[in-house]
Amino acid sequence: MKNILFVIFLISFLGFSQNKPDTGSKKTLMPDKDEQQIFCQEFHDTGFSGLIAKVEEFGHNLYDVYNCIECDKVTKADLIKHRASVSTAQSDIMSLARYYIKINNDPETLTFIFNRIIDNPGKPRGTLLDWVDYYSSNPNLSEIDKGNFARYESTIRRFGGKREAEFTEEERQKYSTTKCN
Repeated sequence: MKNILFVIFLISFLGFSQNKPDTGSKKTLMPDKDEQQIFCQEFHDTGFSGLIAKVEEFGHNLYDVYNCIECDKVTKADLIKHRASVSTAQSDIMSLARYYIKINNDPETLTFIFNRIIDNPGKPRGTLLDWVDYYSSNPNLSEIDKGNFARYESTIRRFGGKREAEFTEEERQKYSTTKCN
């Protein structure tokens, strides 16, 4: 009798625990403006691994929210364009590529991120390569920093990146949109 009661209790307990909401699941809501600014600053300060950790700390999945994060109201910079202002960001560009290609099996989204046109009336504007050109033109950069910026281009092109001036009209239209869910 004790065994039967124990089995009934165990089955009941397991049944109730399966209906319990998953408190460990990621948020489906997009990050609010404050969270976005925290993510941008974290990426700028600590790189890609810091960004992933911070996004998860706030209960999001980077893959789901990346395209909805704007780091600067004036320039409308996304995460990678914001980080590209730092001459040591090449490893973060590679980490972003690895994240989209190897982890999420989505090279198309990576190419979209690199080629997304941000249409500012002034500078910087355009694709990631255009932004790298803008940041690397700073006359106060050291020779080391200039070399770091120069290496960005081959990395970005390796994953389909182009300058806005290289686009066909069809590509220009494709990359002028956002992919924020």
